Amino acid sequence: MPATSSGSMGVAARAGIRPLDIGSVEAIEHVLKNVRSIAYAADGTSGGYFSGLLERLGIANEVKPRLVGIAGGQIALAVARGEAELAVVPVTSILAAAPDLMLVGRFPSELQS
Repeated sequence: MPATSSGSMGVAARAGIRPLDIGSVEAIEHVLKNVRSIAYAADGTSGGYFSGLLERLGIANEVKPRLVGIAGGQIALAVARGEAELAVVPVTSILAAAPDLMLVGRFPSELQS
């Protein structure tokens, strides 16, 4: 079962940043704990998934101060506008926002559902 009705979840960044490793659970935890800000859906399925994922990983309290909740489905564009360093959104949203954004990667399969 996919994480959202829109498909797999991924991480978006501004085009041209240095590559980030999110290929394992440990790697994604490291990235989420060490970036300045993370945009995510303040409402809807993907936002609920991401909030639950942070709880599951046991890093919610550590990451919460860096979260930027975005309403209205413009999460990926918040990164393009400089409102957040990364965004956690369905991969389809990231690909639709190219060339301003790049897909850092998909969440590891064990975190997708």
